[in-house]
Amino acid sequence: MFGSVACVRSTVAQSAPAVPSQRFRVTTLFFLGTAWYPEQVAESRWDEDLRLMEAANIKVVRITEFAWSRMEPAEGLFDLEWLDRAIALAAKHHIVSVLGTPHGDASGLAYAEASGNPARGA
Repeated sequence: MFGSVACVRSTVAQSAPAVPSQRFRVTTLFFLGTAWYPEQVAESRWDEDLRLMEAANIKVVRITEFAWSRMEPAEGLFDLEWLDRAIALAAKHHIVSVLGTPHGDASGLAYAEASGNPARGA
């Protein structure tokens, strides 16, 4: 579950030291992240999930890859209020949300159209 890691490297110039190799100080910061699928679990579970992520020092969550059917429950009808709540709750736990393109769930509408079945597949 905890698979994503972002690495940021910053180089800070210092005054000329006696040893040339010490001219730059390199600091590497790691931001541990993970995929989080709030649309797949009950909203009552979100706070506990995020509390555990915060305790594990998770700084970033990647969301929405499989949320198409939740974001567009019917053709042309969009519901993003749940997403606003999820992002706000993650922020409360000092976790940044990165929105992915919801491609993994797009087949639900395509399946319904191709099969003539009005029910959305997920």
